[in-house]
Amino acid sequence: MKKTVLFSILLSVFFLNSIAQAKEELVGTWTVTKVSLAPNAPKEFKEGYDKMVKGMQHSTMEFEQDGKCKIAILELMAKEAGASLNGKTSWVYNEIDKSIIVSEGSGKSKDTLMKMYVKKEGKKYMFIGDETYLVFDVKKNKK
Repeated sequence: MKKTVLFSILLSVFFLNSIAQAKEELVGTWTVTKVSLAPNAPKEFKEGYDKMVKGMQHSTMEFEQDGKCKIAILELMAKEAGASLNGKTSWVYNEIDKSIIVSEGSGKSKDTLMKMYVKKEGKKYMFIGDETYLVFDVKKNKK
């Protein structure tokens, strides 16, 4: 019985630490180094791809510890639509599916702007757009 309780406590501590470390790894400013289209992208996404990618190359994504964020791509899209995000974007990291959800607003009036899945291969990170079929190779900026 004591071993089971001790094992459960150790497992819980390990799990909580892994969540904190995963989110901590994402805090900071990331620069898009390459944008590619996912292999399963529908034909209609491929047609406007080249034009869309030019505005995204070398853009930044900044994730702050307090949950605020600045995503240059979203700010550019809002500006082109005649709107403004006014710095009111936030992010949440979901450890279970390894995703980042970016929202605008607060409380019940929060709107999801973007969902990306985080994929790490060795030291290389990729943010994969949920509905955009875009794959962003990103590099974390040094402080």
